[in-house]
Amino acid sequence: MAVWWLRGLLLLVIPVALADPELPCEGYEVVEGYGMENVEFPSQFGVKLLESPEDVADEQACWQRGCDTKDCDVAVMSAGRCYLLRCTFKGYDLCELTQQDGARSYRKTSRGVRPTQDDFCLPEKATGQCRASFTRWFYDAEAETCATFTYGGCNGNLNNHVGQKECMQKCQGVKAGKSGDTEAPSKHAEPASSQSAPEPEAAKVQAPKKENFAEYCAAPAVVGPCRAAFQRWFHDSSSGTCKKFVYGGCNSNKNNYLTETDCRNMCFGRTGDDDDYADHNVMHRSVTAVVLPILLALLAATLIGIMILFFVKVAKKNQDNAGFRAMWNPIDDKECLMNSAYTL
Repeated sequence: MAVWWLRGLLLLVIPVALADPELPCEGYEVVEGYGMENVEFPSQFGVKLLESPEDVADEQACWQRGCDTKDCDVAVMSAGRCYLLRCTFKGYDLCELTQQDGARSYRKTSRGVRPTQDDFCLPEKATGQCRASFTRWFYDAEAETCATFTYGGCNGNLNNHVGQKECMQKCQGVKAGKSGDTEAPSKHAEPASSQSAPEPEAAKVQAPKKENFAEYCAAPAVVGPCRAAFQRWFHDSSSGTCKKFVYGGCNSNKNNYLTETDCRNMCFGRTGDDDDYADHNVMHRSVTAVVLPILLALLAATLIGIMILFFVKVAKKNQDNAGFRAMWNPIDDKECLMNSAYTL
């Protein structure tokens, strides 16, 4: 009897254990077996990593954070870390989910439409309003070829490709006024593939000055107001390590490096005391540069004064000798001789 009771209990418990976890909010769906590649730094053009909270360690909490985060379209767990992403760009759904064993993504059901080949190939090139300067490629449908243009870092369109090869792979054969392949927007849980543009070419970081630790190694990471998504590195002075962050493309500070090696070479083994030493050296050089000319000027003035006093004394002495000679009336030589003869 007990055996049958145990079997019945297992039949009730197992389906509940295997069932999907309760969704934390409406308007989202679980996509089984699909995740995102490079979720830390999404390569799809128009996709932005909104947040990667360190205090979220389980799937349910990650999904709940996605529900609570404005503009979050996809929430995924990767390597025990939660990532919240915005996938919508000008009404298009640009997040590309790829098949991954054991992965699960939490995605909005009301997404934008899937972009078509026309969307990637027929729009005119768009520099955008931001002031960055990235060399990108666009497809010229009239010439049926790809050409370069300067992208400012935001407010572009999908005819924005990181390289000529990728541009031609997407758009070869597309002609002006002739529609390319079309794809109906997916409204199911299965992810539809999308054309993706790799991350824009990162702007070069200005070579830092080694004497300023506070600016180049202790300042906090600044994403900036622009909406690009560049993988950068900054030095975390509290932990003494270099960490990744997402740079928006403009208005950053100097604690912003293209590679971890650049960050390490600049900041490892240094402290804020280096700035104090550098400031002391600069101050010492500044004081020396000011005092030395003053001392030389004083020395020159002293020498000139001594020379003037010397010449004044010489002139005065000559004048006194001349007056003395004028007061002394020597006897005429003839008179002196006559007086001498008379005396004899």
